[in-house]
Amino acid sequence: MRMRAFPDDRYPVLLIVGVWCAMVVAVNPIGDFPLNDDWVYAAAVRNWLEHGRFEVHGFSSANVGPLVYWGALFAEAFGFSFTTLRASTLVLGLIGGLEIYALYRLTWRSRTGATLAALTVLVDPIWFALSNTFMTDVPFVVLMLGAVLALIAGFQRDSARLLVVGIALAMLDLLMRQFGVVVLCAFAAGYVVRYGLRWKTLPIALAPLALGLLLNAAFTYWLLETGRKPAAGGAIATLMPESGALLVWQVRMALFVVIDYMGFMAAPLLVAAACAVWWLPRSRRRTTTLVATVVVAASIAHQYVVYGLRFPLVDNTLNRYGIGPLTNGDTFVRSVNLPPESAATAASWTVLTLVTVFASAAFVVALASGLARLVKRAWQRRERPASPVLASGVLIAACGVSYFVIVALIAIKATLFDRYLLPLFVLAVLAGPLLLPNAARRLLSGRGPVAIAAVGIALAAVYTVVCTHDYLAWNRVRWAALQDLVAGGVAPQRIDGGYEFNGWYLYDPSYRKQPGKSWWWVHDDEFQATFGPLDGYRPYRRYPVPRWWDHGADVQILRRQAPPESPPLSP
Repeated sequence: MRMRAFPDDRYPVLLIVGVWCAMVVAVNPIGDFPLNDDWVYAAAVRNWLEHGRFEVHGFSSANVGPLVYWGALFAEAFGFSFTTLRASTLVLGLIGGLEIYALYRLTWRSRTGATLAALTVLVDPIWFALSNTFMTDVPFVVLMLGAVLALIAGFQRDSARLLVVGIALAMLDLLMRQFGVVVLCAFAAGYVVRYGLRWKTLPIALAPLALGLLLNAAFTYWLLETGRKPAAGGAIATLMPESGALLVWQVRMALFVVIDYMGFMAAPLLVAAACAVWWLPRSRRRTTTLVATVVVAASIAHQYVVYGLRFPLVDNTLNRYGIGPLTNGDTFVRSVNLPPESAATAASWTVLTLVTVFASAAFVVALASGLARLVKRAWQRRERPASPVLASGVLIAACGVSYFVIVALIAIKATLFDRYLLPLFVLAVLAGPLLLPNAARRLLSGRGPVAIAAVGIALAAVYTVVCTHDYLAWNRVRWAALQDLVAGGVAPQRIDGGYEFNGWYLYDPSYRKQPGKSWWWVHDDEFQATFGPLDGYRPYRRYPVPRWWDHGADVQILRRQAPPESPPLSP
């Protein structure tokens, strides 16, 4: 079945594009400064432009590949700058929202549901904030969505050409991040369900996965042998646990974090879906769903109370101070001069935590019932071709399960950042109708659930725009302050300007951390960019930050005080 593009989809697409453009204009992403880790990938683009040689930066564990050429395409057209690179990701961020819309329409047909799903993703603070950087997270998900879209369309139309396109996009995703292998795992599961578990279908299903693993190994070998990557890193094998007990504990915690972030990020849709189920006529299913949701919500709330938690649970993109890591030496390393938490802010996070608990419980109940139905139907037709909808559901579910395994392994061996959960978020949004009874799917497009979802999306959009604006604003001011220093004759080697500044100007793979200094390649911290005073330093200059949400301090440049002169020795 073909999805008509006009006139059915014209107005929803225009709405999605209009909302995205309005948010981008509001936050003002212009500014030639790096954010978070994107200086690592910008350095690879600059190297390509200046020397015509692809190299993976020494501080990168990702393959990066396609991102370098995407950024270089924009830099060739508009000149190299972080504004240009940021614009390239903003384009991808919008494309990702349109992919969500197309996937939802292709799978579930509903224009209303597709519009709400796309807007839920676009206004998410983590998605939008990362779209305003040159990080790999959003580009990785966009390529993953493109691959899933092509594969689902291939299943629906029995088109080998579309399946090849989907596999090719998955391979390209693998060359950006090694975790792109999850799409190839999902293809194997979806293909077997779609065409039956037989000797003829099994080799076709597994061949792309084997080819992808070989491609990643060959690409890594080529990078190392040609000196384009200083050391191997980012392999999934390096994440394998050493202790079984630790594995169980960390998987449990990773599951708790994932469930809560899915509840938070997809709250507009999840709350609306829960209401759609409860508005069904009185039945055993509705009663069971209600009781199960209450029980699960109580269990999740118990974890918050026992461990003294409050959302957000992990750090990086989203934190209790707003959006973006506070990467000055005083806040990030010494944990001083952190923004004070007002009573209104504390109350807001408490309310958001309660909403997250409710939405997470709805997600767990829907996920359990939906996956149970999906596995049962797939097993019943394991040796026979299944419907495209069932194969699509299996593909999305297998993609999510495979990626969760990677998230759990990351939680064991490394730091789990919230931005690592973006693939699970978009997959959960796509699988939403799969987790609902048929009657509830129809109610999801009714006035009540749509109004609830629209209110949630509007509130999320306001929060996201305000906090992203402030994140860009203080970074813009900090870089203006640091550039004033450098223009005034202060060498970068005499400055601790924060993680991004020192990484961009002073990265050294052989650097050894110096006691008393920030770990990010500091030579001499005579000058420091901070949000407040530090012992042994005196104010040098102060730069006000034009924030919309008054929850932070101005940027200060401090200069180390000279040690007091020793008194002369008595004769």
